[in-house]
Amino acid sequence: MRDEIINLIKESTGVSVEVNDATTFKDLGMDSLDMVQAVMDIEDRYGITVGEDLAFETVGEFITYIEGLKK
Repeated sequence: MRDEIINLIKESTGVSVEVNDATTFKDLGMDSLDMVQAVMDIEDRYGITVGEDLAFETVGEFITYIEGLKK
């Protein structure tokens, strides 16, 4: 799941840099609209609802949250 989420984030942002757990969304140049689009893509892919609290600083924090929703 981790790699799939990273790939979705990369697709949403169009970045070609290395993305790992320590990568911040700021590093990726993502603004709030980019985050909303990435979240919508992930919600559609996994059939989950993330909610409106998008206060994640790193990709790892976000992935951990998504993995928790899938349990």
